[in-house]
Amino acid sequence: MDELTTGRGLNQQLGLSRACDTRWVSHYKSFNNFIIMFGSILDVLESLSLDARNLDERAKAMGHLEACRTYEVGFILHLMRDVLGITNELNKCLQKKEQDIANVMLLIEVAKRRLQVLRDDEWDSLIAKVSTFCIQHDVLIPNFEEPYISSLRSRRKLVNYTISHHYRVEVFCNIIDWQIQELNNRFDEVTIDLLHGIACLNPINSFLSFDIKKVMRMAKLYLDDFDESNMSALKNQLASYIVDVRDVDERFSNTNRLCDLSKRLVQTKKHFTYPLVFRLVKLALLLPVVTASVERAFLTMKFIKNDLRSQMSDDFFSGCLELKRIQKKLKKMEKDPASCKTEFIELYSVVGLLFLGSKKITAELKKLMAKNIRRICVIAFMVILTLCLLVLPLVLPPLPPPPLLLLFVPAILFVFLIFLAFSPSLPPADGSR
Repeated sequence: MDELTTGRGLNQQLGLSRACDTRWVSHYKSFNNFIIMFGSILDVLESLSLDARNLDERAKAMGHLEACRTYEVGFILHLMRDVLGITNELNKCLQKKEQDIANVMLLIEVAKRRLQVLRDDEWDSLIAKVSTFCIQHDVLIPNFEEPYISSLRSRRKLVNYTISHHYRVEVFCNIIDWQIQELNNRFDEVTIDLLHGIACLNPINSFLSFDIKKVMRMAKLYLDDFDESNMSALKNQLASYIVDVRDVDERFSNTNRLCDLSKRLVQTKKHFTYPLVFRLVKLALLLPVVTASVERAFLTMKFIKNDLRSQMSDDFFSGCLELKRIQKKLKKMEKDPASCKTEFIELYSVVGLLFLGSKKITAELKKLMAKNIRRICVIAFMVILTLCLLVLPLVLPPLPPPPLLLLFVPAILFVFLIFLAFSPSLPPADGSR
């Protein structure tokens, strides 16, 4: 029998990955893999229920095993796989760094229509798939005409609807309606007008998607930038702008991205000719602030700027960010060392700059220590004095009780030390600051 090569990232095509809040593709992959590995999961849970180390682990394994062998689990698994499979392509498109907004808008409409078709016409096919799955894994299929009994309620209090009504109305229709409502909330009329306007400003394929009406609807969303007097001027500028950049000026023929368009407008001095159009392009460039790549950068920043580093200077933060970038470059060099000669030279220079920057960080820490040296010494003395007062009575033989006045000496000493530690520092003798 051949042995599998073990290591990080290997043999995980069918693993149950942890679901992430910002990556909905991971949810779809988890449901799909759970269905494929369902038989193996049951075998593992059955083995744990018999061979676990303690009773607690055995009880948990038996509880999970009983839950997996219910019709409800199989129904939810297949329903969620179908629902998330419909929005899977949309999620992948939204997570790309270079987003084609026109295709994103089409995928949103495609997802809404497919969800509506699933709700109206695909109930019977879903039940057939779930029944086949339950027969394959020896899961009991309930009678859909019997009254529904909830596991969270008493069996004596029966509800007034059947199992078929519960799964079709309470679960199937509700989940699909929630998904459609989520898409409508995320991409409402204002958002759709904004995205359509940005897609029309995209210069790809010689400004093929340009539409003045959609751009004007986008401009109406920015009331502070485009008032009533500017709207008529903007319409005239857009009409002249599209003829200029698409038919007359050949310098815009190879422009494919909004950022390249803004640079080309500045290089050709056309941002003075069409200032309102250039303002719209700048507003469109603000959209990547809410994309997934920038969101991941802010999430990484949380690990760097925490409570312990909230008072550090910008040089310290830049050093931490450079270490993160060096780590990514080293991983790239491990995968393809031959093609990373320039990366190695750049990395060598960055490490040299970091070495020089570390001296500034060390000097800053020394300055911070020198400024608070009095507080540090006083607090250390208080800790040592406290330990002595706690340990000495345990070591020395019992002594007669001291006079009452001597009991106030440690208290007065502690109050003086606290005042000395947290009082503001005195100015230097020579008056320098």
